[in-house]
Amino acid sequence: MILTVANYVFEFLLSIFIFRFYVTYPLASYMVVKKKEYSLAEYTSKVRKCGSSMINTSFYIILSYKIYQIIKNEHMFPTFLGGSGTLEEAVFRDLVSKNLENYRDKVSIDIMSFYHFQLAFHIAETIMHVVSPKRSDFIEMLIHHAATLSLVFYSMIYNRTNVGILIMFLHDISDIPVYITKTFSDTNFTKTTIASFLLLVSGWIYFRIYALGVIIYELLSNSEGFHFNMTCVLVILYMLHYYWLALMFRMAYNLIFNKKIEDTQERHLE
Repeated sequence: MILTVANYVFEFLLSIFIFRFYVTYPLASYMVVKKKEYSLAEYTSKVRKCGSSMINTSFYIILSYKIYQIIKNEHMFPTFLGGSGTLEEAVFRDLVSKNLENYRDKVSIDIMSFYHFQLAFHIAETIMHVVSPKRSDFIEMLIHHAATLSLVFYSMIYNRTNVGILIMFLHDISDIPVYITKTFSDTNFTKTTIASFLLLVSGWIYFRIYALGVIIYELLSNSEGFHFNMTCVLVILYMLHYYWLALMFRMAYNLIFNKKIEDTQERHLE
């Protein structure tokens, strides 16, 4: 497992480096509007954000698709996430895999293989966040990365991978419009930015507030499926989602009354 994850991390970092500096950064330099009031540092920061967001959009589309292919026909894929199963089934499968030492099936093996892939991606994301130029949301995002990595580890160690992959799915699919909006927020593609922002807010409310809230409630109310550490980290992540939702409403206010979308969360720190 360790070697597999390490290889994935190396591949992620290498691909991010190559695509950022040789593909997306040059493309972003043509897309981002260079306003007179921007300093060189501010403009460079916006170009980097645009270029990085292009890559993240692609990654989250791939991650969402891979999860969907694993769980689309499974009874563990609940209706509120687009499936035909129940959340209770996901909790039940986790309990079975925990209590039966030799329990294995194709789905559980596919899920564990994807866990290695997802774990490597978030390790690479955390590394890139730490070594990249600091922004005003550095601490919030560092907490987010730490919480995400903790959840992945907890769910692997304590056999909560069936519930865990559902949590991954609702986060990954709702991240797609996040990074589309970040890609176009400093460009002249205003209509695209507004459309993706509206999709971002609606998806955020449904997946990260409602759907994640349903999962947390199920874990809190199901004594057998409950795990204290994992649920505590989930609650921290859930509170961060409300904080970011408040920032989105502030952005919506600026859009309506000031006719502009400004990512105030990611101001460059000189």
